[in-house]
Amino acid sequence: MPSREQSFEVSCQGGLDLVSNTLELLKTPGAATTLQNFEPAVNGGYRRINGYSKFSALQPDTTANTILGVHTYADGLIAVQQGNLYWSTDGTSWLQINKETGVGGQLEADLEANTNTLVKNTTSRVGFELYEGLQDYGEVIIYNGINDVSHFYITGIGGSRKYFYTDLDEATTSAYSSAIDSEVYNERIILAQGHKVEWSTRYTSNDFLGASAGEVDVGEKVIGIKRFRDKLIIFCKRSIHQLQGLDDGPSLQPIARNIGCLDKNTIQEIGGDLIFLAADGLRTLAGTARIDDVELSTISHKILPIIRDLLANVNSYELSSIVLRTKNQYRLYYPSPSISAQDAKGIIGTLKYTAEGMQWEWSETKGIAPVSLTAEYRNEDIDEDTYFGGYDGYIYKHDYNTSFNGSNINAKFKTPDTDFGDIGIQKNLHWLRVSIKPEGEIDLTVKLKFDYEDSETHQPTAYPILDITTPALFGVAIFNTHRFGATLIPNKKVNLEGSGYSSSFNFFTNDTNPSYNIQSFYIDFIPTQRR
Repeated sequence: MPSREQSFEVSCQGGLDLVSNTLELLKTPGAATTLQNFEPAVNGGYRRINGYSKFSALQPDTTANTILGVHTYADGLIAVQQGNLYWSTDGTSWLQINKETGVGGQLEADLEANTNTLVKNTTSRVGFELYEGLQDYGEVIIYNGINDVSHFYITGIGGSRKYFYTDLDEATTSAYSSAIDSEVYNERIILAQGHKVEWSTRYTSNDFLGASAGEVDVGEKVIGIKRFRDKLIIFCKRSIHQLQGLDDGPSLQPIARNIGCLDKNTIQEIGGDLIFLAADGLRTLAGTARIDDVELSTISHKILPIIRDLLANVNSYELSSIVLRTKNQYRLYYPSPSISAQDAKGIIGTLKYTAEGMQWEWSETKGIAPVSLTAEYRNEDIDEDTYFGGYDGYIYKHDYNTSFNGSNINAKFKTPDTDFGDIGIQKNLHWLRVSIKPEGEIDLTVKLKFDYEDSETHQPTAYPILDITTPALFGVAIFNTHRFGATLIPNKKVNLEGSGYSSSFNFFTNDTNPSYNIQSFYIDFIPTQRR
């Protein structure tokens, strides 16, 4: 008698889907209804995210006060704590730099002895903008929306380094006294304050008085500014504008009158588009084939419940965002001083190429609480290091290591219920094969649920999937770490029990083991009866 066994294959793709109804989700078994501390990978599957570790065992000012800003500069990091700025190459020591040095600058010993400190507000987050200019490492513009804009740069190396720091006084430089954002555009520094945007004299970063300097009044309070192709995009709360032609006569044109940006810290460029948080969710601003034309699109519909919760409480969060270029990924974090780090949440969006074109796939993070973020790109932007400042006064390497600074990463991936092609037929499930790409030795657990977790249906206990390890590859294998004879993408078999009309699978780990990628799975079952 021929076997009635049947099989069902699922490719893990689509990301988090919190809005589709049960019938629609039956058609997308590789999507997720829970995807916590996983990231949709550009090469397919869902990968457990990396963690974070301390950049330094030292807090810049030796206290647990919040890191209000962090920025990569001159092969090191600038950090802001209690209104003071510090710089370090490796975190073994921190040099306070927010001291008036004059135009001649100061060597390290003179800077340490300098008592003319230019302190910023002790609670406001600080932003940075790098102007390449003619200096060895470029020049940094520092702003916080309250105090004078500051201008800082370093020349030389080692013991011959000289440090230059000054505040840009509005009376002598015409720089805004409390700029809320800054950008480099048309060989100039752009500052935003109130309803206005101003630009420096061309080829300078600290002179706003020259003939090629100027300003424009947008007519509404500016939230943030961002360079986009040959334009400067100006985001207000209820409108968006574009500015161009600074050398030939500035031209300010509206892009949208009823759409704006809620927070400048959400604005990033990815995939040739700008992404930002609007009142109805995450949106992109993209160029079109028409000259000087742009297009606005909403991209976060599939995670609408998360977005609604974020928007309902947006004023209680401290938003920050970053783009991980090597992963084609946008991350938005929204911690709060009143929320513990282990409960702080974030959103991951990966822009992936699919058969339907470029698509966004989403997931959530839990356990990462950045107050400020920065990225450093090296080797012609091939390599990247990212860092964040925490509420505890430490700076951390972001997207790094296999734990949350020593604590477990609690990762969960739950599929929608799938009916294996026919919701009216009951099925006995025999076994499951999971294709997993490990980055080290891992243990995984899977929990099977029948019929939308119906209490009248027997629900099996969780199944461990143990001893998953990376194979030994010539030239990279490490003795007693990699295993000879293991496969690159192990296919682990799990015997199942129970029956139902539909099933969902919940994969999870809660440990500090290496990351892994769940790429697909295969179910063997026998259909029994129609009811």
